[in-house]
Amino acid sequence: MSSKKIMEVLDAAAKMEVKVVDWLGGDPLVRPDWYSLCRYAMKLGLINNIWTSGIPLSNMDTAHRAVEVTTNGFFPFTSIQLNRHTMPCPWKWQRACRLGQY
Repeated sequence: MSSKKIMEVLDAAAKMEVKVVDWLGGDPLVRPDWYSLCRYAMKLGLINNIWTSGIPLSNMDTAHRAVEVTTNGFFPFTSIQLNRHTMPCPWKWQRACRLGQY
């Protein structure tokens, strides 16, 4: 689906007083425009939940952005392929990012 179409859907959702958007289906963090779409949803007052494999979170910029746009939401990840040296404890790491320690 195009970015423009997704933004139209987000606009309609906000008008219907939808509160939360679940981003899933494949891995939304692989989509090049995921961050701008999540920011757009936030501007509309929507909460973002990002369902990811976790693999894109090995890129710290992606990880920081995912934490940023899921404020009041969440981004669970299920990958067993995460490198323990990159993220030894995902839950501790996620909390540290939210606290600005990463």
